[in-house]
Amino acid sequence: PLFSNYTQQCNDDEDAPIVMLVHAFNPYGFHFNRRVNEHNIDLNRNYKTKQEWDAYVTSDKDAYGYQSLSTFFNPKYDLKRMVEMSDRLPSSKFVRGIWAMWYYWQFFIDAAYQLLRVGLQRIEEPAIMGQWYDPHGLQYNGEPYKLEASHVVFQEFLSQKMFTEIHPEWIQQIRKISFIDVHTGLGRYGEDTLVCDEQSAHKLQHLQPEHDRNGLIVSLSS
Repeated sequence: PLFSNYTQQCNDDEDAPIVMLVHAFNPYGFHFNRRVNEHNIDLNRNYKTKQEWDAYVTSDKDAYGYQSLSTFFNPKYDLKRMVEMSDRLPSSKFVRGIWAMWYYWQFFIDAAYQLLRVGLQRIEEPAIMGQWYDPHGLQYNGEPYKLEASHVVFQEFLSQKMFTEIHPEWIQQIRKISFIDVHTGLGRYGEDTLVCDEQSAHKLQHLQPEHDRNGLIVSLSS
């Protein structure tokens, strides 16, 4: 019903914005239930302009606190050693289960310690910003200045298919393109949290005053 009403309004208004929904931007993540792609890259952090990459890679690696919390974000588990040691014991499966359970609860114990030590905001900010220098680490943005295949294919679709074959008139008509990435992971269950840059946050505070009052507009300093 929502898009039915919107479609009717668009038909009556030639200046109405065009809405394009892209469902499976990360097929690998859809298949394996992961937010990263086959290269451990978070796609919504990989799509940056040259200016954004310049600012990102020239800043200190610990500018947002990621490196200081790297051992928490990326704990080291010597699984090979665990398997080799447990194989020498009669109840190897039981030992592995105990070992895995210890690692599981160790993470939550460490999380509680870090919350007390630095606070939630100091953990959230580096987790949101991620990093570009450890391909195996959490929230990897990808190789600087290099777009992943999903972005390249989508750009080719827009330029060669959508704007050339289907709607060539859009090249002259469209003046601005905005991307809205909708996904889970931030904020309370069932509530929309708007994450954007500082300039956009000021605009959203006027456009969405209720979201602002409820603390649902998050400004990133990047």
